[in-house]
This record gives sequence, structure tokens and C-alpha cells, in this order.
Amino acid sequence: MSTQHPDNAKVPEWATREVLEGEDEVEEAYLAYKEFGCQEVMWDAEGKDVDAHVVRKLLSRYPTYFKKHQLGKDVYLTYRLPNPRLEKAERKVLMETLDHIPVSNDVAMEFYRKDDASPIFEAIVPFTQNAEDLIAVARYYELAVAGRGNVKLTEDLTVSDWLGEVRPKRINVIPLFEDKAGLLSAGDIIEAYSKTVNPDYLRVFVGRSDPAMSYGVVAATLMAKIAISSMKSAGKRMGKPVYPMLGVGSLPFRGWMSPLSYKSVLEEFPGVNTFTIQSAFKYDYEEATAREAISHINSSNPVEGEEISPADRQKLTSIVEKFSRRYEQEVRALSPLVNALSVFLPPRRARKPHMGPFGYGRHSGRSLLPRAIVFTATLYTVGFPPEFMGLGALSTLAGEEEEMLRKYFKTMNRLLSAAANFFSWDSYGTLKEEGVAGIKLQPPLVESLEGDVKEAEEAGIDLGPKDYYGMKHGLFSFMSVMSLNQGRREEARNHIMEAAKVRRSLG
Repeated sequence: MSTQHPDNAKVPEWATREVLEGEDEVEEAYLAYKEFGCQEVMWDAEGKDVDAHVVRKLLSRYPTYFKKHQLGKDVYLTYRLPNPRLEKAERKVLMETLDHIPVSNDVAMEFYRKDDASPIFEAIVPFTQNAEDLIAVARYYELAVAGRGNVKLTEDLTVSDWLGEVRPKRINVIPLFEDKAGLLSAGDIIEAYSKTVNPDYLRVFVGRSDPAMSYGVVAATLMAKIAISSMKSAGKRMGKPVYPMLGVGSLPFRGWMSPLSYKSVLEEFPGVNTFTIQSAFKYDYEEATAREAISHINSSNPVEGEEISPADRQKLTSIVEKFSRRYEQEVRALSPLVNALSVFLPPRRARKPHMGPFGYGRHSGRSLLPRAIVFTATLYTVGFPPEFMGLGALSTLAGEEEEMLRKYFKTMNRLLSAAANFFSWDSYGTLKEEGVAGIKLQPPLVESLEGDVKEAEEAGIDLGPKDYYGMKHGLFSFMSVMSLNQGRREEARNHIMEAAKVRRSLG
């Protein structure tokens, strides 16, 4: 699934501007199908404006391709909606977005000369925390969108008589689990949803990027495993197929799904049917390399996923708590630095701001932070990749816990070693001793980060550059820190972006 996550350091050659929006995103969707071989595109109405006429534009502009590849049958377009429970200013966007599904169906019916083409029949609900989040969307569409066709306008005239049949009659709702409460309750949530709505199958979406920002990379990985296992078990109890999706970015912190590392992700997450392909994957590598990797992903058959026993789940949950507790303390202490540096990162998509009356942000405890991509980029900039935050919790593992961690996070050392190539001792030393951009770290935070470094080294991770790219990144990282500390803002922006290009992802 190609997504619109703005993690790319480079701007694609075909784009008309650095900030992608509007017509560029329509072309991007077409190129994701045709040039990159993605089988699905997420059309994102969460936190950003979205072109509601995308189906009409795709079919009218690229008829040759879509005559051969039917939208909704051979390739797919899936909406991501705002969650009305949490995103108050965006609530009516959900109504607006769902209203366009029948319109798109009419357009496709005319294009394909078929009675029911249904180019869009699924929608993703982010921040799912309970079954009601899903039931409400499914019922709203069924009753308030499709159900309008039965409304009588006169004694002998219904809406369907006047405007035509409203199709599809139902949509499949995909829960996106992104926080601890949702991830650890995912199986129960989809079971409650299924009992009410009775879908034929369940596609379920597990976040790996935002949970990493909220709880750290170890906790995020383990919670993803718990969620996938619990939902597979729920599917077996219900007698319904469950098809997991995993939201992953290019850098190790956000999932490590890049053209060079995707095999490790497939190994780490057996049983996952759909992986996200974000912007850095497509635009920060050679197109042929990205296309070949996507082809391999598409041709790989998901093997049976891990089934986590209740006893193992209890132990894993204890490990999650230990790592997330330490990580969250560090994030709260680092939030002033992260927010101060976030203004130096360029936007790659026309998204809502993360503060203000119409802000759209992510919270960690009491701290308001930028989105996960910018958060990740700021910490790579100062030479301390966020993969290592909270790692000091390794010293608190008791008994079989470390063995359990290694059993369920098989690629942990491999992932940490990839991030360690971008660890800069020079930048980190300056951060500890002087601070960056006028933000000085307090002694308890320095002590905690030092503990993370110590545990990483004791786990066999060689921190620091190991190849040309690591050394080059370290140079740009240190130049970024020096420029920020000397008030050379424009130079700092340039160095920050050069570092991002070296690691082939903004964040």
C-alpha cells in the first residue's frame, strides 16, 4: 500500500512543488500503481485536505491503464478518515469523505460499463480504541449515506429513483491501532465490532511508527506482535479471516521498511498481508531499486503468524511497560529540544499544523510533539537516533524476560546496528555538554541517555559510523549542531537536509 506519509528527503522529479498536494497527489497515486507496482493506495483525509474527486481524475486522465487494471478489483484505493471522537475540528470531513464513495461508484460504473464497479469499498479509522469507533463509521455509512436512497421525496419518488441507486450499500471498516490501549486490546475490539456489524472478513491495521514515537522502538515492536496475534486468535474464534496490515516507514525507528531492509521486516512480521510503502521508499532510492523491492514484497506469500500464548503475552506486556516507562520519561525531558528543532525541517505534504486552534498533533504524556517523521528527524540531526532512547530498560529485565524479548524481537540487534551507523559521538558529546539551539539537557536526562548508550554497547551494538554513509552523515550532523549553536540558521537547514539525504529519509 502506497501512502502519503511525508518522510522523503528528496522531492520527486515529477512534482511541481516541494510540498505535495492536490494534483500532484493524484499523479502520485497513478505512478504508485503503474511505475512502482503498488497494489493499493491510501487516500488520506486524516490531518490534511484531500481531493474528493480522485477517482474521476484517475480514470479520465489515465484511461488506458485503468481499462486494463480495474480500480477496486485489480488495484485499490482506500480512504483514511479522521476519527471524530478525537479530531473535533475534522468531524465533518468524515461525512464529506464518505459521501464521495457513491459518487466514485457512479463514475466507475460509467467508465467500466458495469452495474456495480465499487472502486472504493473500505475506509481506515485511525486511533481506534474501542469497537464503537468502528461500528459508528460502518453504521453511519450504511444508514446515512447508502440509506438515503430509501428516503421518500414525494409519494412516488425516492432518492434512488431521482438520483440513482446508492452503491455500495456497505463498506468495510479497517481499524488502525496506534496507542497502547488499542494495541493491547485489539483482539477484543475487533471481536466486539464483528459481532455487531458481521463483516465477511476483517482487514486490521497495526501502527508501528507512531507507537514508536509514543513508547519507544522495543515497546512498539512487541505491541505490534501482541496485537496481530490477538486479532488472528479472535478471527479463529469468530470463523472469519483476518488480514493484518502494518504501517512502517523507512528508518529503523519507524519500521525499517526500505528497499534495502524490507526482508528483515518480512522476517520480523510473518502473517502480515499488507505493508505500507511511504514516500522515502519511493523517492529517496533509485526507482529501479524501489520497484524491484516492491515486486519482491508483492510476490512473497505471508506465512502463518506467531501465536502468542497468554503466559508469553503477560511477560511481553511487562517488558513493554518497562521500556515504555523509561522512554516516556526521556521524551518528556527532550520535548523542548525536539520542538525547537522541528522548525528547521521542511514540510513535504500540505498537512494541518500540529498546534493552534485547528492543530493536529500527537501527544506523549503531557508533551505536545511534532508528528513522528519530524520527531525522528530531529533526533537523527543531533546524532542520537531515537532507536536508542529507553534502551537502558534492558538492565531491568528479570529472569526469562531478556530471552522472551529476543524470541519475539528477532531482528532487534540488526535494527539497532543499522541505526548505530548514524550515531554521532561528536554531536552527542556537544548535546550533553553544551546543549543545542539554546536548549541544555538536565543532568537526570543526560544520566538516562548515558544508561541507554551503555546498554546498547553491552548488547553488542557498535555505536558510530561504520561506512562512508555513516561518516558523511556524522559530518553533516555535527555541522548542523555547530550551526545551530552559532545561530547560523540557514546553514543549519542546509546541513540538516544534507544529512537526511544521506540516510535516505527525512525521518
